[in-house]
Amino acid sequence: MIELAWDPEVETPATIAIIGGGPTGIEAAIYARFLGYHVSIFETRRVAHRMHDWHDRLLGVPVAQCTTPLGMAAIKAQNPEFLFPAPDKIWTGKEFADEYLVPLAKTDLLFDDIHFLSTVSDVSRCQSERGAVEDLQERCNDEFRLLIAGQHRGEWISKADVVLDCRGCFQSQAGLGPGGGLAIGEKEFESQFLKHSIRDRKFEAKQIRDKVVCLVGSTWHATLFAQEFWDARSEFPGTKLIWVVPQDRAQWPARIKRLAELIQSDPAGPVQLLSCLGIDKIQRSEAGKWSVHCVRSDETITELSCDELVRRTTGRGVLGFAELDNEPLLLPEGTEHPFITREPGYYSLHGSASDTPIAREYAIQNDSNDSMISLGTSLKDCHLAIRDLFAMLGGRENLDLYQIMADNIKAGRV
Repeated sequence: MIELAWDPEVETPATIAIIGGGPTGIEAAIYARFLGYHVSIFETRRVAHRMHDWHDRLLGVPVAQCTTPLGMAAIKAQNPEFLFPAPDKIWTGKEFADEYLVPLAKTDLLFDDIHFLSTVSDVSRCQSERGAVEDLQERCNDEFRLLIAGQHRGEWISKADVVLDCRGCFQSQAGLGPGGGLAIGEKEFESQFLKHSIRDRKFEAKQIRDKVVCLVGSTWHATLFAQEFWDARSEFPGTKLIWVVPQDRAQWPARIKRLAELIQSDPAGPVQLLSCLGIDKIQRSEAGKWSVHCVRSDETITELSCDELVRRTTGRGVLGFAELDNEPLLLPEGTEHPFITREPGYYSLHGSASDTPIAREYAIQNDSNDSMISLGTSLKDCHLAIRDLFAMLGGRENLDLYQIMADNIKAGRV
């Protein structure tokens, strides 16, 4: 087992606070409940809302990689009529939510412990000062204090022995400016940015029809927006997309390079690439037109005018403990536990936007005359992280509930 400056073992029945009701949060919660821990799950919206937003897009991985034997067994115990899906079936985001995540959340093991429409706005310790230099074991023994902003209940306090941050890599975004900084006017106007891509369930065609749309970012979310517009361009003959990408093409991920080749093969087409260092300033007129000031490497400014502005920059930020971003924990050589942070008892089951165990970058796949973009998730990696985390918390290096339940299912005991 890994040796830390504090004892990570937590006996049951301790309370584990789980931030996020998506695939990772729900899986972590079910694992904890099978071991006898109490859990409190805090979700800003509804369970699996991002998978519902993913809608009819395919996940890109088979059922066997996005589900677990533990989750299947929990649903089966709740509903004896439940039929295990074919392991090689490819679900859409909506199917993943409706056929697995939501039924799992509705089991008796979890349902009473999920707080919907409840945002965790701050995490601290009950007695220890944030950032204080002190004995880490004493700090580990101090409960966490979570400030919850509930849509119906208002603000309230919850306490926990352990916190699992399972929000994924989408909790916040870097700014539009050079180096991920904020552009002038960004904070003022960010609520007016266009939120949805073409295949999102809440997208409405009138949002972009006959308009000039400016897309900023080189993330896989940006590529998704551009790819889906490119594929549907015949449906929007009066729409123009200006895609602002990094000036240094060596920084472009392969997915952008492949899509750029398609775009540049049609120079008179509806998509235009604009390379720059970032956005220096944005303004919006009373008529609703955006003025976007793009900074070039020679410090000149290119000013764009558009009807809609889309921000798809990188994710950033760890809730409550800002120092976790800037001072990664130095682990003993040869150990690989990315969920451990510098804050004892605060575990992060998400990665950065560019390198996350929960969701790998999208890949553009050219197939004959069509180009599609699919979600190449690595939820299986996340399941393994959950297994390793609870083996550490329980002090049992070889503990693997997934394998135990898989053996039970194979033997017909489930």
